[in-house]
Amino acid sequence: MRQYAWLELHKGLWYLLTDVRAGPLEASRKWMEKERALTELAAEGWEISGPYPEDPGSRQKVERRFHGYALVRVVH
Repeated sequence: MRQYAWLELHKGLWYLLTDVRAGPLEASRKWMEKERALTELAAEGWEISGPYPEDPGSRQKVERRFHGYALVRVVH
């Protein structure tokens, strides 16, 4: 069975969202540094793709646009 998640940047923190209906306040975990989050999640068996969007663009502030990584792992 596959488990899906999203690692999202929100107001300077990285949030792990394992429920598609959840928001940052309902996140199961959070990190201050992106690299630490990615390293820990990869060590737990998550396959990480992204970042999304690949080019956040310069026309809008990054805080106002979603920015994150898609995650998937196999759960037995």
